[in-house]
Amino acid sequence: MRLILDDMKNVRGYALLTPLLLLPLLSACGGGSSAAPYAFDVGVDPNPLGFDVDLDAETGAVEFIIPSHIVTFASKAGAVGATIEGYDIEYYEASNNPAFPGDYVQRSSGSLSVYVPPGIVCDELREPDPEPAFDYCTANSEGAAFARGPARNSPPSFMVPIDVAIQLYDLVGIGGAVGAYANIYFYGTDDLQRPFRTEDPYQIAIQIPLGTAQ
Repeated sequence: MRLILDDMKNVRGYALLTPLLLLPLLSACGGGSSAAPYAFDVGVDPNPLGFDVDLDAETGAVEFIIPSHIVTFASKAGAVGATIEGYDIEYYEASNNPAFPGDYVQRSSGSLSVYVPPGIVCDELREPDPEPAFDYCTANSEGAAFARGPARNSPPSFMVPIDVAIQLYDLVGIGGAVGAYANIYFYGTDDLQRPFRTEDPYQIAIQIPLGTAQ
């Protein structure tokens, strides 16, 4: 059985899906603080999660073409900045049962190391380059205001290791097991040096073939 790892250098963009990371809001300028939760927008490209396969008609060999995935984060207005350090992935059948019976539900994990700037901007830093407004502005800076943070992409990550791909292929096959999905949990440290792990997962469908092969 052969394996191809496609680095997916040409990312095709991302879709903003259900926000999931909840942390306290920054203190407002000239006022108190709010305990209301906020969230990151999260996107995974390619989406759904999965891989492509190529069947050799003569030998019956299965070639796995596994893409790397880019995860994109953007903070909501008023959000504390954070470093996303990594992720854990759990795989499920459409019945909501673990995809691999008899085994621990978590089957893959990886590192991301991507900094997500806070959701705040300062007027005096907007010109000529708006980016420093997110990098150096604080809630106590002059002209500070809440605003959605800029999107930040993670390094490419092979979110479906080959051993998981083999088992998913045995489970799903091609075009089968409609409704199979994965739950992704992110963890890291925010700008206040508080560690976190998302309580609610980013849920993404599993599709085979994925349709990313060129």
